[in-house]
Amino acid sequence: MTYDDIVSWAQSFDLLMKSKIGQKYFADFLKSEFSDENILFWQACEELKREKNSEKVSNVPCKLHHQRSPLEEFF
Repeated sequence: MTYDDIVSWAQSFDLLMKSKIGQKYFADFLKSEFSDENILFWQACEELKREKNSEKVSNVPCKLHHQRSPLEEFF
């Protein structure tokens, strides 16, 4: 990571998200804001875009629906 990388992230969110280290720093920021589930969801979507196995892809909505939300314990 260089100074120019960091400057480019300030200019382009897409460049930030294309960088693994940029994603890590953004995820750390989101954790500090108690909203890291946003980056986790985005990363899962990006991984899903690259998946070639259609059976795995078709099972994802079902898995997401049945995942327990961390907030459920409060309701």
